[in-house]
Amino acid sequence: MRVTWCSDIHLDFANETVGDLTHSLTLAAQRLDGTDTDFILCTGDITNGNNRNLLPFLAEMVTQPFYYVLGNHDVYGLGWQRARNLATKESTPHLCYLTSQQPGIEVYPGCWLVGQDGWYDARVGMPTAKACLRDFWEIPDYDSPGGPDFGTILERSRNKADNETFLLKEKLEAILLKGAQKVVVATHVPPFEKASLYLGKPSPPHTAGWFCNKGMGTMLLKLAKDHSTVKFLVLAGHTHDEATVSLRPNLSVMVAPAKYGMPSIAAVLDI
Repeated sequence: MRVTWCSDIHLDFANETVGDLTHSLTLAAQRLDGTDTDFILCTGDITNGNNRNLLPFLAEMVTQPFYYVLGNHDVYGLGWQRARNLATKESTPHLCYLTSQQPGIEVYPGCWLVGQDGWYDARVGMPTAKACLRDFWEIPDYDSPGGPDFGTILERSRNKADNETFLLKEKLEAILLKGAQKVVVATHVPPFEKASLYLGKPSPPHTAGWFCNKGMGTMLLKLAKDHSTVKFLVLAGHTHDEATVSLRPNLSVMVAPAKYGMPSIAAVLDI
């Protein structure tokens, strides 16, 4: 089975760059739909929450099913739960929100596609308030009196990331009980520091924590060790910097390259 994989296509930025919304959507659709694959998989940051209507327009323009998880930009103006509720409500076989699929989708016998949005847990490097992500102002879950507060941001980020890890673990344990032999995990934030790069190098200490979910990586490593005959492939985005890392003989992670205003294919994968 062949998959067109993309991430961080940021359709709202494509509009700003190209100038015309219809043209930018058409361009994105042509690039994503121009390959002979079974479905398109996007690992988040499709647009931002205030322009979420762009996604169904894109899905209508492509002939292949469009599977996706949400990224941090996708929840702007909405918040974590509202964005998830809307995506779940609107999910269809052609425009499929993977996080809402329990426990996942068996794309062919023994091979499962599992989606979980994910989040950063700020447990690598030395996260500080110096890293002022736009998220802290745009996502209602970070609201606090007087504006974003670093302690609040840190606590809420870790709680969110830990819950995402817990939910993914439940799904993976369920499909392993069903006899899964190959697992493709779609998430937004890379779960391993080695795969979280900036300009081809490890992310600086003060920003690294906002571009990695260490807890999810720890969980995946343990599952891969306990199920050594099962192949795990993790697909992520968020950093905009390409990376491919093998953590164990049966566990690898790929992070998609991306550029604002230039929606493109990260890779065509045989799974």
